[in-house]
Amino acid sequence: MTQKVLLLLIFLSSIIARLNAQPSFEEPTAIQYYDVAKNHLKQANYDNAIAALINAIQLSPENLMYKQELGRVFLISNQLKKAEIIFASLLKDELADEATYKYATEVQVALDNVDNAKQIIDKGLKKLPTSGLLYYTKGNVYDYYKEFNQALDAYEKGIEVEPEFPLNYYHAANLQLKNPNNFVACIVYAETYIALDPFSNKTEDMKSTLYNGYNRLCALLREDKDIAPQNNAIFSNKGKAFEKKILDILESNKKIILSNNNATNLSLLRTKFIVEWHRKQPNPFPETIYKRLQQYIIEGFFPVYNMWLFGGFGRQNVYEDWLASNQGRIKDMNLYFYEHPYTPINTNKKNSKK
Repeated sequence: MTQKVLLLLIFLSSIIARLNAQPSFEEPTAIQYYDVAKNHLKQANYDNAIAALINAIQLSPENLMYKQELGRVFLISNQLKKAEIIFASLLKDELADEATYKYATEVQVALDNVDNAKQIIDKGLKKLPTSGLLYYTKGNVYDYYKEFNQALDAYEKGIEVEPEFPLNYYHAANLQLKNPNNFVACIVYAETYIALDPFSNKTEDMKSTLYNGYNRLCALLREDKDIAPQNNAIFSNKGKAFEKKILDILESNKKIILSNNNATNLSLLRTKFIVEWHRKQPNPFPETIYKRLQQYIIEGFFPVYNMWLFGGFGRQNVYEDWLASNQGRIKDMNLYFYEHPYTPINTNKKNSKK
């Protein structure tokens, strides 16, 4: 054997050894297919997302999340019959969770099967009676079919059973704004939603609802109209007393209410309100959104908060100048929101223990 041949063999042997040391190609795992599907969904590439999810399910047939996501993609891509088949199968599974009932209900609404939608969501709530998400879904069903009283009942029940779930406040506030007798509930729900989710893309809409709620409530008080306190889901067993206290304090500050509802006047009105709310002891409503607002006063950013809420409803150039010159204060306020998330007390659970 010549030296060249020997060197060539040694060289080839080293290459083969390195190749054998490298890991062999492996088929993608179920979670990798799921990640691929999510990337396709970001680009609204539904066919490829569906194909990837089917591969994930084949590799992990017991995984509920993959099946739910396949059904959801069929729903959003308007392949409703396929979505219906998926969720009909999942509803038979004892592991069906609130997301399963939510999407299954939405499929029936998309198919305009109102009775089926109501039956599915009621079945879900029977299984999961403390799910704010399912009451939100139920409210959406009734809202879609313009059964607004039933929708409001569902949203308020969702607030009652899971007060930390924000979307029920959002929809309840918007529906209460249409109710000529209950602007008090409107402002309470709107402010609670903002406290729960201040960075949401729905927050600007809630600012508008809150401002309009104050506008209409103050207009009634200016006209000396009698406003009957209503029950609401914040304190279901003390609802009328809760609203009466709010109305009494607002009435006692009628001089401010007689002025225009600009950001400055609303800030003054709301500051006086919070001070008065907590002045009398013992307070029958110790755990409410107003305790959160009291903390804003203590932390020193309540005027900034009020301008952030209501400044956009005045002269736009004035508000934009204020935003530009108060970025540091707004940043501090946002940092407080981030570091101290608001969690409402479930007064119904608390009372049920007594």
